[in-house]
Amino acid sequence: MQFPALSRRRLFPMLAAGGITIASSALSEIPVAGPPVTFGLIADPHVGLAKDAQDRLGVFLDRMSTASPDSLIQLGDFAFPEPRHQRLVDSFNQITKHPIHVIGNHDLDFGHTPDTCVESWGIPRRFYRHDVGPLCVLVLDGNDKGSPTHDQHGGYPSYVGPEQLEWLDQSLADADRPVFVCCHQPLAGRAAVDNADAVREILEAHRRKIVLCLNGHTHIDQLLEISGIPYMHVNSASYHWVGGPRKWVSYADPLFATMVVNLSKRQVTIQGRSSHWVGAPPAEAEQDSSDVIVPQIRSRSIITG
Repeated sequence: MQFPALSRRRLFPMLAAGGITIASSALSEIPVAGPPVTFGLIADPHVGLAKDAQDRLGVFLDRMSTASPDSLIQLGDFAFPEPRHQRLVDSFNQITKHPIHVIGNHDLDFGHTPDTCVESWGIPRRFYRHDVGPLCVLVLDGNDKGSPTHDQHGGYPSYVGPEQLEWLDQSLADADRPVFVCCHQPLAGRAAVDNADAVREILEAHRRKIVLCLNGHTHIDQLLEISGIPYMHVNSASYHWVGGPRKWVSYADPLFATMVVNLSKRQVTIQGRSSHWVGAPPAEAEQDSSDVIVPQIRSRSIITG
């Protein structure tokens, strides 16, 4: 399936259980060759917060160990960087030569810092480049302080600071291969970082190199395109947040996905998982009423461009 002709901004409410394939112009712009490159994707398991998150992450690790992808990407709110969770981190890192970690806001709860995440997870620093064969992955840290609008909404910081913006612009300029950009907080769509416009201005200046931007954080499935760049929200492995007395509604099965970048066909395919609610589904008033999809059966099929 390919993107239709688009306006500047369009949402794609596509959650088919069979997965979705979309042609990528970035893979056509920069010459690439070779066999398909595979990624395992997981977001927001919340190990240490959600009571069964460790088991859910274990299912993902077991499946990925068998599938042997080229790279694993966790998109934040992963597992607190504490000794009790190190076994899970080590298992994640041992499955592939290319483990990629993104720092989420909840990874910094209980006094944890980006430095403790860097040390525990074995990443070079809180934002970094990691090449997976003919592909480049740029990882951002959306937890910067200093947002001029933070006081208007409060809560966790959600901001990509000036140091990272400069680094992102230079890294995209230097990139000699198609690029995936990862950040826990969205760079577009619901709950985007406070300075999403500034981030996207940089991305759009290098749009011909960018295959896809990936995020977690929102616990929803969403794909949208802005100015030729696709942005994908990857759903939580564990639950949908509803707030109020219920707080959240869990999925019966852990949700995660496999992404295949087919270099010869210039396509990216994401194959996901479907599940159902544990107990009563969220009431309509508790479901996301913005521009996203919250089906009664949570499809874990996601998308890219």
